[in-house]
Amino acid sequence: MTEFPKTLTHLSYSAVKVFLESPEKFKHQYIDGNKPDKTKAMSLGSLVDCMLTTPDKFEEEYALQNIEKPSSSAQQNAFAEEIVSLFIQGIQPQADEVWKHHFSVKGKAPDAIVAASKELFTKWKPYMEWLIDVRKNEKTIVSEEEYKKAVAICTSVNDHPLASKWLVSMEGEFQKELRWKSSISEIEILGYMDKLIVDHKKRRAMVIDFKVSAVENEHQFKSKVRQFKYHMQAWSYVTGVSQNLFQETGETYDVSHMYIVVNSNEPHQVMCLQFDENDLEKGYTDFYYTLEEINQRLLSGNWRHNDSLIKLKVFNDN
Repeated sequence: MTEFPKTLTHLSYSAVKVFLESPEKFKHQYIDGNKPDKTKAMSLGSLVDCMLTTPDKFEEEYALQNIEKPSSSAQQNAFAEEIVSLFIQGIQPQADEVWKHHFSVKGKAPDAIVAASKELFTKWKPYMEWLIDVRKNEKTIVSEEEYKKAVAICTSVNDHPLASKWLVSMEGEFQKELRWKSSISEIEILGYMDKLIVDHKKRRAMVIDFKVSAVENEHQFKSKVRQFKYHMQAWSYVTGVSQNLFQETGETYDVSHMYIVVNSNEPHQVMCLQFDENDLEKGYTDFYYTLEEINQRLLSGNWRHNDSLIKLKVFNDN
């Protein structure tokens, strides 16, 4: 039995994709615990996802930056930052003392310092209260430009009859966490589906995966599938849902998968896409092959991409 490091509590599509890019990168992120922050594109996708599928959670998770902040002066910004930091630490800040840390006191009487600090505190109080709420509740800051773009994307999805039906209108579970085990690995596979729709009467289910991408048509999306191994993601979700439903009900369900893809650029065109059986079968083959290779790497402890000399052939005269 393969012994898994304590830091590797589960595998996911994202982890498998990283392994295929580079075994050393996989070890660095998932075994050594150095996962990167979300990219701007990922953040936009998460924002739109929240606004479409769980809008009631928007104010819990995001903060719209439509408030003036002291960006024009480094000293004023530092003053506000220190006030906020002290409040979060539970320390009642003295504005005049904080003011002295960031502005020259030369030739200034104590009363003048108190007056200047009070004026600055009053001016930036709304911003500081907003920032305290953001940091205490670990909210993601959204600029007005990002918010307007997200609203436009949501409008395109809502205006698309098929996308709005499956992603917005139909009853289902949003942000569904899925765990399952494969036949060749003891470690759990973990996935987060944007939406799961189950029809118990007809014993069928649909997994909805929502993506914001720069692709403009299905042909461009095909290249993304090859690059990011989306067929493996789709197959793992279909298999996981099938296993979970069988365990819950003892019945076999017909499980399908759909990508709803919206272009991140205007006019934010929307596509509803599905893989055919051959693509899902390849997803099965590629996923299991990758799990086997991860098991072998865990046993050997060798995470190098390649130990031998690699001969490149960049240009082909033929």
